[in-house]
Amino acid sequence: MFAAQELATAVQEDLALTVLVFNNRAYGNVLRDQRTRYDNRIIGALLDNPSFVALAQVFGIAAERVTSPEALKGVLAAALGSGKPALIEVEIARGSEVSPWEFIHPAH
Repeated sequence: MFAAQELATAVQEDLALTVLVFNNRAYGNVLRDQRTRYDNRIIGALLDNPSFVALAQVFGIAAERVTSPEALKGVLAAALGSGKPALIEVEIARGSEVSPWEFIHPAH
């Protein structure tokens, strides 16, 4: 939701932009840190999201929801090949995300 307004820009400028929303129903990094660093005290990290498919469609963008890597492959290929703005909502399990820190600051 940090850049939802950019969906309007993609339509206005007719950008061939494909947006992937990995929906884990949480602020995943915040939730992970609250669990691991703050003794599992959770506040403000669990979300009741809107339908991102419906949100995209309101902007006039083709959108689909997928629940598996296998389903993503074909939907992503179609979106990339459309030459139009598209959004794909990928449902993932809460807590399944991987910490980015080991990739941002690898151990030497």
